[in-house]
Amino acid sequence: MSKQTNLSWPLILAFAAMLGFAVTDAMIKFIGQSLPIPQVASLRTIGGAILLLIALLSTQPFPLPKIDWKQHIGRGFLIALVTLCFYFSLAHFDFVTVAAVALFGQAVSSAIGVVFFNEKFSLRLGFALGLGVAGALCFLIDLNLFGQQIEMFDIWILPLAAIPFLEAFILALVKVQTRKEPVLITSTIQALLVALILAPGLALGYQAPTTMEWSIIAAMCVVGAATSYISIVALKDLPVSVFAITDNTSLLWAGIIGFLVFAESPSAVQVLGGILIVSCCFMLAKEVSAD
Repeated sequence: MSKQTNLSWPLILAFAAMLGFAVTDAMIKFIGQSLPIPQVASLRTIGGAILLLIALLSTQPFPLPKIDWKQHIGRGFLIALVTLCFYFSLAHFDFVTVAAVALFGQAVSSAIGVVFFNEKFSLRLGFALGLGVAGALCFLIDLNLFGQQIEMFDIWILPLAAIPFLEAFILALVKVQTRKEPVLITSTIQALLVALILAPGLALGYQAPTTMEWSIIAAMCVVGAATSYISIVALKDLPVSVFAITDNTSLLWAGIIGFLVFAESPSAVQVLGGILIVSCCFMLAKEVSAD
């Protein structure tokens, strides 16, 4: 990490982005009980893309910088795939279970950061990663993910298991892209491509949303667009390994939201996992302040 770069603000943005993702996921979980998941995914991504496009056209001077369309299109397909995996998993597994499994992408991302971005992986950072994984394991063990659900050979285990690997690979691609073009262009093109890819979901058994459901969808679009942007802003300055480990906080938010909205009461083991994740975040803050 560069000593000339203050990483405290990007770290705060990363934590804020994880809260935004957790809020969006909670809204998806809620509205997915009454509307088809492909439709929810399409409406949320299309709305978010329109908002980012308006922001881009309002602030970015023309002509736009040269854009690597091949990389954008490839990443767009991967994001569409992981989005569908995530949404279908939310429809078939507990809210906290999906968030916990997704956290294992941080270990893959940390390895990518060291191998492909020549990032320093310190003892403190390794300890933070270990605490985060231990906290995630507490949630997984308590929810018996390694017991009943996998022994049933549920087909939905496949998209659930794919999430952490897809997210790690996408994170690396976005990091590369932030070195080539402004963040708003990266986030807008990414959102537009995903919206285009997921748009056919509107035709798969479309169900007219109620006024309340439209309100939730609108909120998802706003929160999702803002979260996508600030997460890329944070990733631009943070090492991939540090950014990936901040994903631990999404599990804390998932537990809190799950308790407040879905009546998913945390057990003693989950509380222990939360304590470990808070400790992980403290270690991350120390790592960033030391550089």
